[in-house]
Order: sequence, then C-alpha cells, then structure tokens
Amino acid sequence: MEQSELRGKLSALKFKSQSFLNDTYLWVNVARKSILEIPSDKLIFEVPKAKSYSSTKIINRNNGKEVINRIINRDIYYSAYVSSISQIEDYYNKLIKLLLKYDNNRIKVTLPNITMNSQISIIDFIDVNRDEMIEKIIDERIYSLFYASPQKQLEYFKCALGIELPMDLWYKWIEYKARRDVIVHNSGIINQVYINKAGNLAIGFINEEIAFSDVNFKKVISDLKSLVGSIDVLARKEFKLSKTQ
Repeated sequence: MEQSELRGKLSALKFKSQSFLNDTYLWVNVARKSILEIPSDKLIFEVPKAKSYSSTKIINRNNGKEVINRIINRDIYYSAYVSSISQIEDYYNKLIKLLLKYDNNRIKVTLPNITMNSQISIIDFIDVNRDEMIEKIIDERIYSLFYASPQKQLEYFKCALGIELPMDLWYKWIEYKARRDVIVHNSGIINQVYINKAGNLAIGFINEEIAFSDVNFKKVISDLKSLVGSIDVLARKEFKLSKTQ
C-alpha cells in the first residue's frame, strides 16, 4: 500500500465515522419532534404479533403521555448513544487493521497480560499466502484488544501505532464506554461497576438512572467527533502523511 492510498483510506474512515455521528444527531432530533406530535391521549398504534411478523394487532395505551415522555427523553437517546459508541469501536478496529496492514513490522508489538496469539502453524505456512496470514494475525490482535482494559488499549495505540492520545479525551472515552455498558446491561441504572470505571467523570450516583438532554447529547456527539479527529491527526503525523483532509 502506497502512502497516497493510506491517506485516502484514513480520510474515508474518518469521514464515515463523523458522518455517522452527524446523521445520528439528525435522526434523534427528527424522531423526538415527530413523536411529540402524536396525541398522547390517543396513543393507538399497530404492531407485529409475536411469532407472526406478517400479522399485526392494535395497541391502545392509556398512559400515552408517560410512554411518549419515556421515548423522547430516554429510549431514543439510549438507542442513539449505544449505536454511536459502537461506531467508534468499529472505527478503532478498522484503523488498527489499516495501519498494521500498511506497516507489518508493528504487528510484532505485544503487551504483557494480553494474549495475542500469533503462532503460525506449518499448515498455514504451506497452504496460506503471506497476505492471508497477516490478515489472520491482525484479526487476532484486534480481537484480543477488544477484551482488554481501556488502559491496555491506550498502551497499544502508543506502543504499536505510535498514537499517543490526549488523556482528557481518553478518560471521556472510558466514561462513555462505561455509560454504554450501564445502558445495555443494567437498564441505565448506575451501579458500582460504572462508578469504578468512570471515576471522577461519573455523571451520577449509584441507583440513579442515566439521563440525557439535547445539551449533553450534543456534547457526546462533539466529543466522539473530536476523538476521531484527534486520532486521525496523530496517525497522519506518525505515518508521515500530509495534513488531514
């Protein structure tokens, strides 16, 4: 891969991730406004039946105002937030793969206490071409990092990729990931695990519910875009590419 190709792929990767975040902010606002227009005193809608998606039934909610409030102030934000964090994780994975494929020597970097399988069997050596073997090893690296602690991930970025992220952005990322885990695994109710991970950036106390508003959701989108932008700039500097496009 030539430098020009790497430069183009980095630009495309950054554009895709930041566009996803922009689009997410767009649909969140559109969805909230649209649902607010539904009469809460007559919340009647059609849903698919269980075990028969081709058939539907009518749902009539007497507590329409409560349902609408929950959707616009909680459910939409939760869904958008989880998908946004997943998008950044996908950006990390694709970035790591791209940079390791560009500079195979960086594959040699391993970290203590992280199992990074890199043994090549005789069968692989005979039957698999070099590019396929490299791809396999890189995939194993990414898989191992996915289950590593944020601190180990940060260390790998620095040691293997030469990307030393600003600590303020990285600590925000740790809190954002911890917040996502609370939403997915604990119905949005803050627990001790979240407090331990988030530290002094925790946004609430144990047994409180994670809350969003337009203002703090804007901040999340802005911070995630900044994280992608910072990584892109640092990657270009490390790999001696031109300024970010």
